[in-house]
Amino acid sequence: MEKGASFAKPIASQIAELLTSLSGFAWPIVILIGLYLLRGRLREIISVAIRRFEQAADIEIGSLKLKGATVTQSGEVLKSDNESFEIVRATARDVQTRQDFYEKQRNLMLVHTVKPVEPAEFIEGYRVFSASIFIHPHRNFGRLNDVKQVTYFLGDKWGGGKYGEKYAVTSANDQFAMTAQMYGSFLCVAEIEFHDGTKIETQRYIDVEMAPVFGVTLAKARG
Repeated sequence: MEKGASFAKPIASQIAELLTSLSGFAWPIVILIGLYLLRGRLREIISVAIRRFEQAADIEIGSLKLKGATVTQSGEVLKSDNESFEIVRATARDVQTRQDFYEKQRNLMLVHTVKPVEPAEFIEGYRVFSASIFIHPHRNFGRLNDVKQVTYFLGDKWGGGKYGEKYAVTSANDQFAMTAQMYGSFLCVAEIEFHDGTKIETQRYIDVEMAPVFGVTLAKARG
């Protein structure tokens, strides 16, 4: 019995030492092996997790809320039981209308990004943001080199004169961008002029709905 006990003790000690020595890198290997073995069911597992996460509530990441039903890349709809959501079959006309819009815009889309002004500034109690507005090529189809200038109209409250001012940008270095300091939200109308003389008009609603990402509540940002 004593020999058996004395034999088991070193083995246990060796196992403990082995686990200790492997602890620095064993768990990543175990995780990778587990992911490999479950690779066939990963999508199903993720879908189930998302489904449970979404039950009866909007998703909240910090103070940012993602609203409404979620449509995955595979087309699966994830929604709560009390959410009204209907899937309607698209038609050939829908596909063509969408394609016509791309072509009308020459695959150049008006987009924007925002961030709060630092140090913090306030107008009428609302946080001031910097909004960068610019044109963005759709994938590799849009050609910025075809553009001569972009003229932005932010509204009659911007600039001098009875009807405000427009801002023409001819530099393509930053995708014909301009940055406006603003609070609340507004509609931006832009005219894109091409080197061949063609002009198209597009618009973008400049909002601050991403304010919670910067720790600013919507009540302090929307105006």
